[in-house]
Amino acid sequence: EIILCIGGSATSEGGSGALTAMGAKFLDSNGKEILPSAETLQQISGIVTTSLPEAAFKAVFKIACDVKNPLLGPNGAARVYSPQKGASTEDVLVIEKGLEHYVSLLEKTCGKSVRDIPGSGAAGGFAISFLAFFNTGLLPGFKLVADLLKLEEQIKTADLVITGEGELSSQTMEGKVPWGVLQLAAKHNVPVVAFCGRRGEGVEQLEGFKDIICLLDSAASVADSIARAADLLEELSFNYAAKLQNKG
Repeated sequence: EIILCIGGSATSEGGSGALTAMGAKFLDSNGKEILPSAETLQQISGIVTTSLPEAAFKAVFKIACDVKNPLLGPNGAARVYSPQKGASTEDVLVIEKGLEHYVSLLEKTCGKSVRDIPGSGAAGGFAISFLAFFNTGLLPGFKLVADLLKLEEQIKTADLVITGEGELSSQTMEGKVPWGVLQLAAKHNVPVVAFCGRRGEGVEQLEGFKDIICLLDSAASVADSIARAADLLEELSFNYAAKLQNKG
């Protein structure tokens, strides 16, 4: 049994890189081997899986992911997540076309559909390669990790819970860690404070947090916030702790 925790990957190649590392080979229309990437997915014409280890086909892969997004479309990997990692408008189109081509080839090779499985759009579509070839299940990442850590037992005895995310937005409610933490804490009436890099679209929908502390509020620009992230987080954490102490 292998647990894979995916997300925040800055990759958009459908897990083809992982398959390559495991021994799979990807061929272009001339039968020449190519290294798969977001840029080259559309060039793939064939997949050789005979060199994948036998043990991989006997294993059970549990893929923990925090979102339910499908692979393609307006809520898919390219349009929702790649811009968060720096993709331009042109890049998004290339990634979408590449993933669409790649998943079509996967489905033709394995004989089943994987593109619409909830969570298949996470981490640049990482799971689709594993869903196509191996005994794989997608599981809610927060619950899986929270159960392993016995997180609720720890939250029950806490006075305050602190969580965080790079960008808090309406997407946070789609199974992200801060939202899961908030739901557990609410069961025991424990307040939750969230730290984030910036507030995204729909952040006003995130009801229930005691406070949301945003690094960008104390920075001159996004670039400044990124450059001084560690210092800003330390400063804001210190100031918030002092504020709580002064309140007694």
